[in-house]
Amino acid sequence: MEQVARTAQEIFDYPRAVGFMDGKHIILQKSARWGSAYWNYKHYHSIILLAIRNCDNRIIAYDIGAPGRADNAGVFRSSVIKGYLNRHDKIFPLTADLGEVGPVQFHFS
Repeated sequence: MEQVARTAQEIFDYPRAVGFMDGKHIILQKSARWGSAYWNYKHYHSIILLAIRNCDNRIIAYDIGAPGRADNAGVFRSSVIKGYLNRHDKIFPLTADLGEVGPVQFHFS
């Protein structure tokens, strides 16, 4: 994990990151059963793919299927990724002192 964080620091000048998270909308045809739950701010029906990639652009975790109306933070809060990390909270145990910022754990950006 130290090596991954070092690589992120070298490439992106971003300390202690071990992955980069983003959500993308996948367009769906409208179903009468959905109502407005899958209608997103881009004005179409969608589900959300939430993915975490490493510095080599390889996907290391993903969650798919949240309604298009949700935002990335809301999708993450209810995702299997967050559930896994909560159950395995010792995955990111080490901190590093970043000067005035103080100690910072490994994290996803």
